[in-house]
Amino acid sequence: DDGNPPRGTITGMINKGWCIPLPPSPEPPRPSSPPPTAFLTKPANFRVISIKVDSGKGAATLSWMAAQPTNCVLQRYSIKYMIGNELQGRETPDANATSHRITGLSCGECYTFQIAAHATGGLTARATSIAVEVPHPPAPPPAPAPEPPVSPVGMADPNTICPKTTKSYALVIGNNYPGENELKSCVNDANAVGAALDQAGFIDVTVAHNLDAVSIKRALRELRDKATEGSVVLVYFSGHGHSEGGDNFVVPTRMGCVATKQDWLDEAIATAYILTMMAQSKAKAKLLIIDACRSRGRHDTLANTSVKSAFDGAKMSWAAVNQSDAGVNMYSIFSSAEATVSYAGGSNDLSVMTRRLVPLITQEPGLELSSLVKCLSAQVLAAHGSSNQGRMLVNSTPQAWMIDFYFMPPSVGRSTRRAGCGVSEGVQDGGGDGADIARKNAAQHSLF
Repeated sequence: DDGNPPRGTITGMINKGWCIPLPPSPEPPRPSSPPPTAFLTKPANFRVISIKVDSGKGAATLSWMAAQPTNCVLQRYSIKYMIGNELQGRETPDANATSHRITGLSCGECYTFQIAAHATGGLTARATSIAVEVPHPPAPPPAPAPEPPVSPVGMADPNTICPKTTKSYALVIGNNYPGENELKSCVNDANAVGAALDQAGFIDVTVAHNLDAVSIKRALRELRDKATEGSVVLVYFSGHGHSEGGDNFVVPTRMGCVATKQDWLDEAIATAYILTMMAQSKAKAKLLIIDACRSRGRHDTLANTSVKSAFDGAKMSWAAVNQSDAGVNMYSIFSSAEATVSYAGGSNDLSVMTRRLVPLITQEPGLELSSLVKCLSAQVLAAHGSSNQGRMLVNSTPQAWMIDFYFMPPSVGRSTRRAGCGVSEGVQDGGGDGADIARKNAAQHSLF
């Protein structure tokens, strides 16, 4: 025995006492674990959130909760929409979308939308909406009934007139009489009234200064000829004035000497002549405003008795006007009463009446002419003089006045005004009584 394992059979080896280790037996194979379960989302977490339908446009926007993939990859969404059980179309939003707009839908039909989420491995989750109606376009609102044309003063009455709706023409004269019996404020008066009439809407305003008799008559004829059918004509004069033998006159510049009634008819401009020129126009409304004296000469036997005179030959045309339709709707406003004086202002001021007239024209919308005259009368009365020392009384004469005239129409939302206006009783310009005002702050318009 050489000490080595015997050669031979295993049995011989065992008989010899030799142990031969056997190779380890292989371990049985372990069972492999199952692959992880892949799923897309829980049904409760994938649903349609809202459907917004665009009324009348045949479109709807579908919104949903995003699908939640687990152990898989979300690839895309698909949307199909049906009317009843009939498929109408398909859309394919991308995997990152959570809303999608569908167009081309039929208005008036009820649609059901179904959205599906598709992931790897063929996994799919679906959500279905309730039926949604795509409405028709709303019917257009009925066209409003046309409103009848209404004038800015809020009335369609043809006898309601204001310069903003009716062609209106004005002649405005201010005479300061430079180098003569000079006044200070009459040119200022004319400029202020002209600007006020422009603001009120007069389409043609002629402002003239220091006119002689020929120029005044020419300007009056031009006004008469330019006035159109149904229009308004207005003449304003500020300067010296006079009353003689029952007639009123405005004084031109460079007037000759006057001693008798006939002299006045030859040299001055009778208000009857002014009114006749206005009446001969085609205008519907005629307004005359005179800011001047109506004082009388000492030789006038009518100064303290009757203020009426018989119609002589020079006045026959005016008499004819007063008996015809041409004299209808004529309104005359004088700053002073018969046989009294009127007061002007300084070189930087306006005359007593005009200073109050201008704001009533421009700053009082909806003030009808008769109410404007009431306000003007009250303000002048309160501003100048006293009963003991001499009042300055506005005098007005509406002749067959059958219209409502407004310099400025009412503001929006404001009604027309016909009542009186507030004045401060006893307030005087510059302080003091009327005599002080006449001495210190004003000059008489009268030549006498």
